[in-house]
Amino acid sequence: MKYFSPILLRAGLRYMLRHRWQGLLAMTGIALGVAVVLAVDLANSGARAAFELSAQQMQGRATHRLVVPGATLPDEVYVSLQRQSGAPPMAPVVKGWVSIEGLAGRYQLVGFDLFVEAPFRGELARVSNRTGFTTDWLTEPGALILGKPLAQELGASQGSRLNIHYQGKPATLEILHIEASPTATIDMLLVDIATAKSVLALQDRLSHVDLILDAEQEQWIRQRIPAGVELQTVAEQAQGVTRLSAAFELNLTAMSLLALLVGMFLIFNAMTFSMVQRRNLFGRLRAIGVTPRELFSLILLEAVILAVLGTSIGLLLGVWLGQGLTRLVAATVSELYYNVSVTALSLDPGSLLIAIGLGILATLIATLIPAWQAARTPPL
Repeated sequence: MKYFSPILLRAGLRYMLRHRWQGLLAMTGIALGVAVVLAVDLANSGARAAFELSAQQMQGRATHRLVVPGATLPDEVYVSLQRQSGAPPMAPVVKGWVSIEGLAGRYQLVGFDLFVEAPFRGELARVSNRTGFTTDWLTEPGALILGKPLAQELGASQGSRLNIHYQGKPATLEILHIEASPTATIDMLLVDIATAKSVLALQDRLSHVDLILDAEQEQWIRQRIPAGVELQTVAEQAQGVTRLSAAFELNLTAMSLLALLVGMFLIFNAMTFSMVQRRNLFGRLRAIGVTPRELFSLILLEAVILAVLGTSIGLLLGVWLGQGLTRLVAATVSELYYNVSVTALSLDPGSLLIAIGLGILATLIATLIPAWQAARTPPL
C-alpha cells in the first residue's frame, strides 16, 4: 500500500524548509533531552566501572575477606590464624585515602606483605622477582610501587620522591618501581604494610585480610574467628558497597528523564503549532484525495527526520557534557558512598544505544497527538 504521494512529500519538505525555526525548536528539545540522559548514564557507568576496576585490583584472586564492619581488624586475629596448622592462604591489607602534593583528588594508599602476596596478586610476585627488589623494598623507607598512568601525570620516574598527606600529616615516599601493566589504576599507591601503618596511623590494626578458600577451608575459618569479625565473600562486599549509591544513581537517572520529558513538551508544541498553521493545507490535500493515513504517516516521517537530526546533535553534546559530569558524579560518590577515581570518560555502546532509542521514541510519542489531529482534518 502506498503511504505517500509525490505531492504530499513535496508539501511536507517545502513546509520544513520554509519554517526552519520550528524544526530547530523541536531539534533543540530532542538534543537537550538526549544529551542529559546520555551524560548521566555515562557518568553513572563511569563511576561504577572505576569502582569495579579498583575492587578487582584490590581483591586479586581472593575469594573471601575477614573484616570488622565499620572498623579495623586487630593484628592478632591474622597472626593467630596464620600460625595454626592447616591455615589457608591469607594476606593482610592496610589501606586508606591520601592526597598527593600538587594534585587534586584523593589516592588510595595500599600496604601489603610482599612475602604472602604471590597467591593473591601475581603481578606483585613478578615485580618482586627483579634482582635486588626485595632488599630495596624492605630497607628503603617509604618504598613505593606506582602505576604508569599516575607516574606520567606526575612527571615522575624511578627514584623520584612523592610527598603525600593523610589527615593533614605529611609523609614522603620514594618510587621504587613504575608498573606499566594495563591493569594498573591511576589512583593506587602500593607500599609495604609497615609503611602504610605508619602513614595511616594504624599501628596493630589491619583494614582487612584477604583469603583464598574452598568450602572446607571456609568452615575452618568460621570455626576460629572471634566474635565481631565477619567472613565475607569479595562479591558480597562489593555488592554491599555499590548498593549504597543505587538511590543516588536512580535520582540522577530520574532527573535526566525529566529533561527528556521537557524536550518532549517542546517537540509537542512545535509539532502542534505546525499542524495549526497547515490546517488549510491539509484540508486541500484531503480534498484532492490524500487519505488520513497518508497525513498521519507524513507527520510521523517529519518527526523521524527531526528525531534523527536532534538525536545526533544530542549524542555529541552528551559526550561533551558527560566529561564534566563524570568527574562531578565521581566526586559526589567518593564523598558520600565509596571512593572512586575517574580520569577519562569511557563511551559505553549500551549507553549510546539507549540514548538513541529514547530520543527517537520520545519524539514519536510527542508527535502522536498532533499527527492524529492532522489525520482528522476534514476536506475543504
